[in-house]
Amino acid sequence: MSNKAKVNSVENLYQSDWLSLDRAHWEKSNGSQFSWEYVKRNQCSNIVMVIPIMKHSGKHILVRQYRPPIAKYTLEFPAGLVDFGEDLETAAKRELLEETGYTGEVISCSPDRAVSAGLCSEVITIFHMEIDETKENNLNPKQNLDDSEELEVILASKEELRELVYECKSEDSVDVKLSLYCSGLFI
Repeated sequence: MSNKAKVNSVENLYQSDWLSLDRAHWEKSNGSQFSWEYVKRNQCSNIVMVIPIMKHSGKHILVRQYRPPIAKYTLEFPAGLVDFGEDLETAAKRELLEETGYTGEVISCSPDRAVSAGLCSEVITIFHMEIDETKENNLNPKQNLDDSEELEVILASKEELRELVYECKSEDSVDVKLSLYCSGLFI
């Protein structure tokens, strides 16, 4: 059996409060040496994303959030950073509550998934959650946003989701994770 590719060392090229630019010095399985520059988050251990579906109406809960790197609003699922030492499920429930005001029960959870492995070290864990919209705490949900967040909650039926994502009825950008999820719904 041949050797596996491996990272031999990492050097930090730049660091800000939230991001670092690092260079990995790595080796292919045949022994050839290369380097690769990538971005790393400094303030978290992981990312969580929640796919929340209302138990009775079947509506999906989305957020429309302003994203400065692309200077547009995006349609996406609620998501956020996992604090160091924070349990992933706790983080998913916290992000859902903060961004949408809703609470729910976890139905399933994915293993870690790469977000953009050629650009960054970020991994995401995806939680499917069921939201009982008849529960008292979900009747009048109230967001608890960070000062730097600008987002609104969108409730969308399956048909409305198709319209938002595929029929270009929105001038917003659509997050690729939402788009891929919809591909599975509408194939």
